[in-house]
Order: sequence, then structure tokens, then C-alpha cells
Amino acid sequence: MKVWFRQTGGIAGQVRGCEVNGEGLDESELRELKGLVEPLTTEPPSSAESKARDVEIYEFRVEQDDGSFVNVSFDESVLTERLAPLVEFVQDRSGPRKLEDPSWPSSLGAATEIAVQAIFFDIGDTLGRAIADSHGKLRIEPIVGALASLEAFQELGFPLGVVSNTPSGFSQEKMDALLEECGMLVFFGEELRVYSSVVGLDKSTPEIFELTAGRVPSVGSSTGLLYIGEDSDERANAEAAGWNVAPDLSTGLEMVLTARR
Repeated sequence: MKVWFRQTGGIAGQVRGCEVNGEGLDESELRELKGLVEPLTTEPPSSAESKARDVEIYEFRVEQDDGSFVNVSFDESVLTERLAPLVEFVQDRSGPRKLEDPSWPSSLGAATEIAVQAIFFDIGDTLGRAIADSHGKLRIEPIVGALASLEAFQELGFPLGVVSNTPSGFSQEKMDALLEECGMLVFFGEELRVYSSVVGLDKSTPEIFELTAGRVPSVGSSTGLLYIGEDSDERANAEAAGWNVAPDLSTGLEMVLTARR
């Protein structure tokens, strides 16, 4: 068993981490490690989201005895009593790390190594969830780790944008206001915020992705673009337009970091 740990976010914004290799532990220590890791795989934390932007984000990658990997990430707001000893265990062994840490293992094959020049995100269920109050007013609640992930992508220097299916009649200004309210607008370039209700296209066809590609003049072709979204049909349409795709933020970040090594 091997356990990799990475901690990001927090007030200081530092990246810390460690690797714990079971081969270097004696029998009792290995038994302790497996006991600490067990709830990570059997009772992963809920996806509740802290509204604070300075929460700590914990990422674990566990290589199990059969060679398979388990990947779990969560923030401190949903840290359970059973997982707290594991976090304390790895924090005690952690030191400063770079975000692009070559020791962080990749489960991606060569086929997913890409040359990314700009990154676009879905909003609903990828970055956040739309919630209506008792008067029907909408707001976006970021999902767990979304803001920290956007900060990580931004630190890598990529232009960031959104391609989103938005409610009929929602203007550019209204959608921008929703993103600003939840703390996301700052991450996205003005020309890279593409809303279906504004452009008259949605993600049911590749056309909206082709239109979006034309808004990134520095990109020679769509193969330099990455779309991150949880909907498989939308990803298929992005691929049909020549884009690279990822189903979630963690996978997208891993693809980008792997390509840059």
C-alpha cells in the first residue's frame, strides 16, 4: 500500500504533502496505516461545501495491494471523526510541495497526455449547483473544492472560461452577476464566458464548442482546448469539435499537470 497526500488552500495558501510507502513500515505500522485509510475508501466524506474560500483542501491517492487506485478529495468542512486521525497522520509527515509535484502519481496513460492552452468549465454540477430561494431567486453554490481547484488552474497560467447551458432569457450581465456572487467570476476572461441563453446555442451539439474556440485567438486549433464537465453527452460534443475533455475537476487538473511534466 502507498498513500499520497496533498493539502492546498487555507489562509496561507501553501501546498504541502507527503508519500507514505507501506513497504517501509513494520507490520504494526502497516496495520495502523491500513486502519486509518479504511474509512477513506468505505465512508468517503459528503460533498457539503464550505462557503469560505480559505478552507483547506485534502487530496488522497491510495494505491491498494491489488494495484488499483482510490482517489478522494474533500475540504476541512466535511472532515469526519473517523478521517481526522488519517489527516493528522499525514499532516505530521508533510512538508512543502509544489503544485506541479513530480512525485504525485498519475493514473493517466499516454493517450490522455495533452497540450492544453485554455480550459473551459461547465457550471452546473461541475463547479456549482443552482439553488432557488423561496422567492425563486437563483444563486450558485460552489461544490466542494471548486474554488480551490479554480485557483490551482489559475496559478498554472491558463486562460479560463465557462461554456454553460443557462436558463432562457438570462443575459450576460445576469449570469456574470451570479458568478460574481459566488466568487467565481474573477477566474474567467470576459470573452471566455459563453452562455447558451446569450449565444443561442447549447451543448446538445458541437456548434457551441466551435463558437467558443473562435474566442481564443491564441489557440491554433481546438486540440489545445480542454472542457471539464460531468455530462457525458456534452463531453462527446466537445470531442466532436476537436476538444480534449475531462469529467471532473480532479481529473482535469491531473491531465494538465501530466502534460506539463
